[in-house]
Amino acid sequence: MRGIPLLEILFMLVLFGFAAVPLAELTSTQKPVSPEETPSTTSKEQFSECFITAKFAHEPLSVTVGGTPLEAPHFEADLHISSSSNGLAVLITWPADTPETAATFIVEPDARPASEHTFWSFPGVPTLKTAIPTP
Repeated sequence: MRGIPLLEILFMLVLFGFAAVPLAELTSTQKPVSPEETPSTTSKEQFSECFITAKFAHEPLSVTVGGTPLEAPHFEADLHISSSSNGLAVLITWPADTPETAATFIVEPDARPASEHTFWSFPGVPTLKTAIPTP
């Protein structure tokens, strides 16, 4: 015994319609945003706090990161970093007889992963100028 094809097609369309409406709501990419929820777009520069730790194989005479001097023995500082900056300027001075040595900087910005940067000095060159890339 055969069914009525027109009723079978109608039944299948109704079932597809019941499944399509919730699927369309679940997979929609744009949700309406009310004016109160719209993020403000201002031209103000964004700053984030950043904790920097410096480690040295040989203790330097002076260390400056982003214009802030780091004091021995801890060589740590909280800095405010601009979101548009290309990096933090670093200036390290060692005694004149210091051999080739490494300087490692651990940058821990708020709400972002930490990064570690190691720079090497050259024997006979007591000053190292470089930049730490900001995340």
